[in-house]
Amino acid sequence: MLGKMALEYKGIYFKYSVYLLCVSIFLGNAALSIVTAGFYVNLFFLSYNRSDIYSFFSRKTLVLLGLYFFIIITILFLVLDDYEDLVPIKDYFPFLLFPVIIFSFQKIVKDTKFNYNVRKVYVLSALSSFIISFFYGLWRTFFFEKNFNPIYLSYKFLSEPFGVHHIYMSIFYILAILFCIDLLILKRHKVSPKMYLISAFVLFFGVVLLSSRTAIFGGAIVFLLKVWYLKVFRIKTIIVCISSLLLIGLTLTVSIPTLGKRAFNINQNISSYSGASFRMKIWDNALELFKNSPIYGYGIKKSQKELEGQYKKVNFRRAYLGNFNVHNQYIQSLIDSGITGLVVLLIMLFSPFLCEEKNINVRLFSLLVIICSITESFLVRQNGIVFYCLFLSIFIVEYLKE
Repeated sequence: MLGKMALEYKGIYFKYSVYLLCVSIFLGNAALSIVTAGFYVNLFFLSYNRSDIYSFFSRKTLVLLGLYFFIIITILFLVLDDYEDLVPIKDYFPFLLFPVIIFSFQKIVKDTKFNYNVRKVYVLSALSSFIISFFYGLWRTFFFEKNFNPIYLSYKFLSEPFGVHHIYMSIFYILAILFCIDLLILKRHKVSPKMYLISAFVLFFGVVLLSSRTAIFGGAIVFLLKVWYLKVFRIKTIIVCISSLLLIGLTLTVSIPTLGKRAFNINQNISSYSGASFRMKIWDNALELFKNSPIYGYGIKKSQKELEGQYKKVNFRRAYLGNFNVHNQYIQSLIDSGITGLVVLLIMLFSPFLCEEKNINVRLFSLLVIICSITESFLVRQNGIVFYCLFLSIFIVEYLKE
């Protein structure tokens, strides 16, 4: 009796810790750190037998997350100068622990009701964060300065209330849009299915305003692939929806100067945002740094100090003062952990296309991260790491057969 109750309470704690993670992803690092620590409590509830361990190690993509963790930590120890350099390890624990925890609760994760609730909580969190940010942006647009200034409704200014980088917020919203599609076709609605369609349009509105060009490009690809794969919507409905989205995007781009300049002048660099040429210059400096330590790199976080030194050396003033990271996960991995780290990263990112052939959710999710990692060091920030490890693990485990 007591054993059954304990098992039930463990399941409840796991469910709500996942729901809280879905919410905290939109709330910045402080809230995310607290909730992540709470999620780790699930480690005390784990119980494995031999068949469970064998089954876990048969899921190559999950194992590769842990392997990536061990590789970057091993390299950090090899280039260690001071024990303070080990502090960043805590941000990378999700690579090791999230797959283990989520796999151990696979009975819950494979439950349709849990899948529905995860998607619903995530979509509601995305909507709430955008609505709050949008109305705060409206207030700043009309009252923060003497003159009307719509820049506060766009780009990084829109995501400032929660302290989440605008590229990350764009990617988070894109996943919420994909979840809206899932919720539309699930037959357990307590509200009208049209609400999820409206939610998708509102979140698309948010993605356009955030103006991450790479995220918009990646989101468009995964959205079209998802709709094509499902084959549950009529062609007429798809054409109307896509036409409406394009009209919304074009109207916003023309109406707000910042969006128009970012869309049509991709090389332009001004104080409020940077263009493609600016990123290319950062990449050149990072690759120059890589040449001095090609095998092991400089270690996670330590590489940033070395990169700042490179900026200073070539008098790249704006990058140095702004403490810019590489803004490319692949080059970031080269200076973090050298060719060794990059090879493991690529295997980890592309493994779903080989190991999860029939799992459309994990493949589209991986594709989105792969594309967005071209212009952002996505697996350097805490919210990017938690986001990737959480949903990659859930998508893999929820698809497991009994």
